[in-house]
Amino acid sequence: MTDNFQIGDRIQNRWEIHKILKGGMAIVYFVYDHEGHEAFAAKTITDEIMKANPNTSARFAQEAIAWVNLDYHINVTAARMVRTIGGKPYIFLELVTGGDLGQWIGTARLTKDFFRILVYALQFCDGLSHAFSKGIKVHRDIKPSNCLITKDGVLKVTDFGLAKAFEGADFGTAIASQRDVFGSQERGLGLTQTGFGVGTCTHMAPEQFNDAKHVDVQADIYSFGVSLH
Repeated sequence: MTDNFQIGDRIQNRWEIHKILKGGMAIVYFVYDHEGHEAFAAKTITDEIMKANPNTSARFAQEAIAWVNLDYHINVTAARMVRTIGGKPYIFLELVTGGDLGQWIGTARLTKDFFRILVYALQFCDGLSHAFSKGIKVHRDIKPSNCLITKDGVLKVTDFGLAKAFEGADFGTAIASQRDVFGSQERGLGLTQTGFGVGTCTHMAPEQFNDAKHVDVQADIYSFGVSLH
């Protein structure tokens, strides 16, 4: 297990850790790749989740690989590679440093700029449409915190398929302790906060509560509507 990494450590003597964000189900490491000379956000599942259900690792890796296989699109957070480290899968993502849309809700940046709302809505739709055209069937966890914003003000959808990785598992106290610990600027990595591994209850379509495994794009449209509202 690898949850004991600290700031300043190098993962496999290659990726130097500069920041760590940890939730009840996932960890994101801000790292610098000393081989490729590039910064990444490296996301993996927690040791506690691994112990609760080892099958989650394989599902996480499968969904991560599907994300990596998407071609580049400006409105999709780019997933560059998946690596198994210490028995756990890590997905290495482009580092988006402008925070997430959840930080903007209720602020003047949106409430006094209707045009910006429309632009972000269109950018979101463009990103998701691209993902669907490349084989992604359903996102399952659409919400403002899964919409990252670049420093140039471009929206990028993140966390494709990762909600599915936690589907159907009993995570006990790991879920009970789950909370939005990232607050303000610390929420910008799209950390999985799925509650029951099937989505986020405040944004989920009604049918997703009953049968999350078989929902389709209509559930994503519902969640997009909630986010837009």
